[in-house]
Amino acid sequence: MARERSPKWEQARQMFVDSKVQMMLKDIGEKLGVSDAQIRKWKREDKKKGIDWDALANGHVTNGANSHVTNQQPNAPPKKKPHGAPKGNDNARGNKGGNGAPRGNKFAAGNSGGGAPHRNQNAYRTGEFAAIWMDALNDNEKAMLEKVDTDPVESVRREIGLLEFREFRMMRDIEARKSGLNDKQRRVLQERMQVKEPQQVHNDRTGETSTVVVKREVMAVTQIEETEMRAIDDILAIEEALTRVQDKKIKAAKTLADLLAQEEKLAMDREKLELARKQVELAEARLDFDIYKETRKEDPDDDETEGDGFDEAGGSNASSAWEGWTEES
Repeated sequence: MARERSPKWEQARQMFVDSKVQMMLKDIGEKLGVSDAQIRKWKREDKKKGIDWDALANGHVTNGANSHVTNQQPNAPPKKKPHGAPKGNDNARGNKGGNGAPRGNKFAAGNSGGGAPHRNQNAYRTGEFAAIWMDALNDNEKAMLEKVDTDPVESVRREIGLLEFREFRMMRDIEARKSGLNDKQRRVLQERMQVKEPQQVHNDRTGETSTVVVKREVMAVTQIEETEMRAIDDILAIEEALTRVQDKKIKAAKTLADLLAQEEKLAMDREKLELARKQVELAEARLDFDIYKETRKEDPDDDETEGDGFDEAGGSNASSAWEGWTEES
């Protein structure tokens, strides 16, 4: 027979829940006349059965063995989070609402898609990555575009020329700064201040003259700084930039050499192709001539073969191919 449950068990649980976890198990045991170990055992046994004292004290309704799950239907849909601002908020304070853009405005003129208009320049900053449309160019830009030489060799040569000019200017700036390495820099700070000036005031009625202090605002020099600034920092910065320019020039020169080598190779390939074509023409002419000789040997008195028109069949190509040809060749 199972042992009857002590009524102090329910009392201990209720005291713990009513205290909102503030009452210690030792204090509950003292009030009920049991040890704190017994109270701890009751709490542990209840948790195994799905009754969590801490969850009950914090206001959670337990659900069977899952003591930390609130009492919710297993197949119930999840609660939807409410949309919009919470009730009673002041987010729209001062907004009359309902008016929108003024009547008759031209804010969306020419915009039929709801977004930015086609070919817009909203993101234009420096023009480095700006899109260029041919039909959007003006007459001057179109004329300039027609004069641009797109030959790769000429383009690289112009780039090398510009880099050399830039290199010359940078070296000139370095020499100019080396001539005066101890430049003085003067900084003068002026502030608006009130000054007191005594002025003589004559009273015509009494004939007396008195001194009156008058305040007025003037721009006064409050601070003067004079420092010696070495131009070596500027020289080092220019030399570093000069190194980058020279690297670009070396790369451009290498590109030019590669382009010239490619052009030379293409010219040689064209010559080889032309030579191969002439050799094919020569071989065809020889074949035609051999056929002509065999025909003459078989029937030398045949008028038809005698006037077979070999020269006409070979044409100008055959005649030109046989020029300077001998039996040894």
